[in-house]
Amino acid sequence: MGRYYWNKRTREGYEKGIGYFGQAIDADGSYALAYAGLADCYSMLGRFGLIKPSDIMPKALSAAGVALELDNTLSESHASMALAAHIYNWDWEKAEHHYKLALQLNATLATPHHWYAVFLAETDHPEDALDEIEIAQALDPISLIIGADFGMILYLSRDYDGAIQQCRATLAMDPTYFRARMWLGCAYEQKGMYPEAIAEYQAARTLDDGPYVLEWLARVYALAGDKRASMSVLEELEDLCSRVYVDSYYLASAHAASGQKLRALALLEQASRERSCWLIRLGVDPIFDSLRGAPRFARLLKSVGATS
Repeated sequence: MGRYYWNKRTREGYEKGIGYFGQAIDADGSYALAYAGLADCYSMLGRFGLIKPSDIMPKALSAAGVALELDNTLSESHASMALAAHIYNWDWEKAEHHYKLALQLNATLATPHHWYAVFLAETDHPEDALDEIEIAQALDPISLIIGADFGMILYLSRDYDGAIQQCRATLAMDPTYFRARMWLGCAYEQKGMYPEAIAEYQAARTLDDGPYVLEWLARVYALAGDKRASMSVLEELEDLCSRVYVDSYYLASAHAASGQKLRALALLEQASRERSCWLIRLGVDPIFDSLRGAPRFARLLKSVGATS
């Protein structure tokens, strides 16, 4: 049940998953798979900015550590530690070590291939990333999250046409799948197809009205030349920031798109202090191309070990 709800990739799903994994641990405190599942729920809450990473990710690292202590022969335990090291510690060496161990222990599990593919894409190894995500999809061809993240990897590889095709294929399985809408909109945006991108982001907002959707809308409105709409969404975001956690990474992208480069750099530095789980992709994410070459941007890349 914990894995079922975790795999929904929603706040409610993660919270329910935490409850079920907790019940499993109460029933058997030596059950490593339950601790790995608990770690994965915490990691996803941090990854997607649903809870401030510095508040939730230490719990992910702790649970993954317990899973490894209980059974270091489980692929799942190593995958959980790899993910936390990848998205929060920005420890590329440790993350790769545990991803590779996870794959050595059980190469038939789709999740380690999936997460290792994302890691490789975010650390600027696009060809290897595509190889791994293809394996993950072959192992679990009906996984919506693998299908959507396949599109995301193509997007980070700057194959926008491929990303559009892949996201459309995922949406053919489930038109309501938020993450496929998200990456489809991003691919349209990078191709300069702004009306199509706006339509996808607005559709995504009906599925998940989180702060990040507002950030994407503010960014694409700015790029499309609709400054009034962009500023209106940014004002809504600023108000939201006073009430809930909003990941500064994507908020920075909206300001960068509107030409406010100094504000964007300041927000990226804030994202670094918050340990944003998206910052690891700073070296390859096209939404920040306008900031490349700035000394402050180069320092940020160095802080996460990223390349430009």
